[in-house]
Amino acid sequence: QAKQAEVSSLFSSLSDQVSDLLAQRDAEIMEARQEAERVAAARAAAAAAASSSSSASWSPSPSPSVGNTGSQQAVVNAAYSTPSAGAGWCAAWVTYVFMNAGVGSYSGNACDMYWWYCGSSNTDYLQPGMIIAVPTHPYSSAGSIYGHVGVYVGNGQVRHNIGSVATWSLSEWIGYYGATATPRWGWLGGVALA
Repeated sequence: QAKQAEVSSLFSSLSDQVSDLLAQRDAEIMEARQEAERVAAARAAAAAAASSSSSASWSPSPSPSVGNTGSQQAVVNAAYSTPSAGAGWCAAWVTYVFMNAGVGSYSGNACDMYWWYCGSSNTDYLQPGMIIAVPTHPYSSAGSIYGHVGVYVGNGQVRHNIGSVATWSLSEWIGYYGATATPRWGWLGGVALA
């Protein structure tokens, strides 16, 4: 009887733990669902705003040669001198790059930057100092929600924060992050750099 009571008590305790774990899992699923709905609503609003402003209004100039002067070069230099913002903080790193270059301060996650500022996937329009982004990617749960962003530094290279700051070839970056969405680029803040 003592053994039966002990086993019964153990089962009751395990049942309570399982119930607690299931409740925790359900809460996390609900939180993730609400975050996904918030992101989807933000994307839809950004897409509606972009389509209402007409795609013809985005008119990039042709790619200059690397070695340009002014704020483009300042952004490229800052992309090499700005340290990592930590794993999962690609957009924060981009923000710090532009702040360190003296260009301005722009907030938002990579998905926001993609929908707000990236208007082309044509490499003829890609210029040093532009951001390159995707709104989602399949390599992490945060990446599937927030996407990824980096800075094009010219010569077919992209600098981006992946826990440490790395330089990838443009084709490597597009091939990897373009698995679930088309990479696009543009001027952060909508401000064309000189």
